[in-house]
Parts: sequence; structure tokens; C-alpha cells
Amino acid sequence: MRQDTPFGSAFSPVEFFVVIAGVVAVVVIGIFVARAVIRAMYRAKVGAFGWDYEPSPGLETVYGLNCPPFGLGRQRRVEDRITGRTASGVDFVAVRYRSDVSGWQFVAALDLGAAYPEAQLAPAGRERRGVAGQRLDVDGWSVVGADATWTQAVAASVPPAAHLLRKLLPSATLSVDGRRLTVAPVPSDPELLLPVLNCAAEIVAIIRSLPAGAPGPVPAELSFYGRPTWIYRPQDDAWLASVPFSGAGHAHEAKEVIIGRRGALQLVAFTHHWDTTETRTTTDANGNSHTETYTAHHTEPAAAIFLDFPFRDLSLNWGMFGGRLGRKIAFESEDFNRRYRVNADDDRFAYDVIHPQQMEWLLAIDAPAFSIDSGRMDLVVPDTDFPTLDDRLNFAAAFFGRLRPYTWESLGLRTPPALS
Repeated sequence: MRQDTPFGSAFSPVEFFVVIAGVVAVVVIGIFVARAVIRAMYRAKVGAFGWDYEPSPGLETVYGLNCPPFGLGRQRRVEDRITGRTASGVDFVAVRYRSDVSGWQFVAALDLGAAYPEAQLAPAGRERRGVAGQRLDVDGWSVVGADATWTQAVAASVPPAAHLLRKLLPSATLSVDGRRLTVAPVPSDPELLLPVLNCAAEIVAIIRSLPAGAPGPVPAELSFYGRPTWIYRPQDDAWLASVPFSGAGHAHEAKEVIIGRRGALQLVAFTHHWDTTETRTTTDANGNSHTETYTAHHTEPAAAIFLDFPFRDLSLNWGMFGGRLGRKIAFESEDFNRRYRVNADDDRFAYDVIHPQQMEWLLAIDAPAFSIDSGRMDLVVPDTDFPTLDDRLNFAAAFFGRLRPYTWESLGLRTPPALS
């Protein structure tokens, strides 16, 4: 009911809500229209240079790029893709890119025509995060690469031509990244981007003229710096059928999926998302019952290593209470028996696998819990970040690498499986 006040007639609660909702709707529509107008103006500006613009491209735009800022972290996203050709005929793509280890920045990638070994150039002291390799300092530039001969060739040829780029962009860095030369950060304004691209195209011509060594593998998808055979996918629910996770609830999703391989070991990890729904019935002061439904969202890390070789079931500190339930296999080391509980169907096999040198190593590294069952090594991980997963895969390779030849022979293998 509307009530009168000394200052005039007041809104009822319902009328007040309607007014507020109307104001919010007008603001939202205004923001949407403004963004649409700005985007249309930007598209027209990009088109004036003969280039194409896509506001919401897919991550395939940056497939094959694996040097920082690419190849690091999770939650990778791209926006505002510009594609075109420089005045000298070099194809390029420029895109806004981010991950959970680097904020949004505009990056240009120019086609080199072929794959080249990695090399990264930056003003001294402004190297891209995570860059590793042999470093040479030349004329105010830091040149880093994995191949010494190639790094020296780049250091001797590129810095003089890169000085003009430094005048345009004092903080810009460059990478020879597979089949493309990347420059970051670059301006998103086409008028400012044009001279940067033309300058970078001159550097492309220099790189093409150099005697290239053997390039490393170029990832077919998104990957990880230093591990080009690994794969990163924002979501791949197909792995829910293979990797164990909490089975309750609904709307299960596998996000931030990471697939890595080391020889005969394939690691798969992801962040498992799911919902649970609860129905509650409450009674108010008048004795009326009300039923309400609550949905909660959950996440957990999930990881497993698939074995490309036969192996029998065996676990270390696995299950509830660290595997303390059930029958325990005793070993000759009391220190090992206190810290670890080994369960296996075949005691003899367990003794062959957990031999004295294996026990010493497991104790020394404070080995994580695991369970090998039906050709899969299940793991408990605190997170599915790259360092954690790389460590777990290295652990598995070292664990199996310590098995003696006769143990592999008992599994039907004449030679041990490849683990590197």
C-alpha cells in the first residue's frame, strides 16, 4: 500500500522493486548497446586496413604457440582476433590473450613459413616470465635459446633490426616460437599496430635467412613450455569415464584438462566440477510447510597415470586412513614399515617391486600415496598445476625405472618399457 509522508506520497515495496528493476534493465541495455557500438566501430577501423576482426575466436587461434606468455598456466583465454597481411606479404594474427599466470595482453604472431628452433629476445632485465635456456646479452638485448648455435646466430643478426621495434615499443619482447615470430605486448589500435607489424616483418625476413638447426616439436594443440608433447584443454569431459573422481551428485565436468606423457606413462589430470542438490522442508510460525531446493557446486583435483605395459595391483598408503585398513605386507625395514603400508594381491611380487634400494629411495623422497590397479596408477594430488603433475610423472618414471630386469620378465617383458 502506498503511504503518505511529509515529503509526499511514498512508493509501496512492490512499486519500489519495479522501479529499481527498470533502472537496472535500462543500465544493462545501455551497456550492451554501448559495447556493440564500440565493437562495430573497432571492426570498421580494423577493416579499413584490409584486415579481418573476430571478437570471440577459439583457442585454436594460438595452437602451436608454446613460448611465454603461451605454454604457461591454466584458464587460458583469447579475445579480439585480428588477421591480415603486412605490407611485405607476411601473414599475421594479433589476439588478446591471458592465463592464470599472466594478465590480458595483445600479442602479434607472424608466419615464419617453417618451424625454427626456439629463441627469445627481450630488453635486458625484461625477459618474459618462465623463459629458460642459454642466455646471451647483445647490445642491450637478452637473447635466450635452447640450441647454442641457433641462439648465437639470432643474437648476431636480429638485435640491430629490433632497435626500431624498441623505439616503437620500449617494453616489447619477441619469440621465435615454432612456425611464428611473436611480439608482446603490442597495441590493439590498428593505426599503432601497423608500424609494429611492418617492423616485425623485417625481423621475419632475417630469421628466414638464417641457417636453422633442428627445430623442436611444434604442438598440435595448446601445450606447456618445455613439454611440447603435453596437451592442455579447457574442458574434455570424455576423461570422466577413465579417471576416478567423487561419484556423487550431477552435472559432472572435467575442466582444465592436462595430458602428459613420459615414454610408456600417460598422465591425465583435470579439475572435476559437479553439483549436489538438497531439498529442505521448513515450517514457519503459522505451521505452514515450505519446500526449498539448494544446489551446491564442488571442485576437486583428479589425476591418474595410464600404464602402457602389464603390471600387477599394488598400492602404497592408499585408501581410508592412509591404507591402514586391511592386510599389510611387512618388509625388513622397520622404518619403512612405520611410514608406509603396502597392499598387494601377490606378496612375492610386492617384495620384488619394493626391494631394499626401492625402499631407501621411497623413504628419502617422502613418496606420495598411489594405487596401481588394472593398468592405471591413481594419485592423490593437492592441485593439478603443471609443477605438481610434472613431479608426479617424474616420480612414476623413477619408481618403475628402479624395477629389476627379472621383475619385468615375470610380467612377460623381455626389456623394460621406455620411461623417458
